[in-house]
Amino acid sequence: MKWQEARELFLNQFLLVSILDYHEEGDKKIVDVVAPIRTISE
Repeated sequence: MKWQEARELFLNQFLLVSILDYHEEGDKKIVDVVAPIRTISE
């Protein structure tokens, strides 16, 4: 699932994810694809 999709589906929730794909821009790693594992209560 794309990172943006995960953000929209789990709006206002903490989410534990596994990063499946990312790319680098300079010294930053940008997450592209994640696999949601579970939501985390506050």
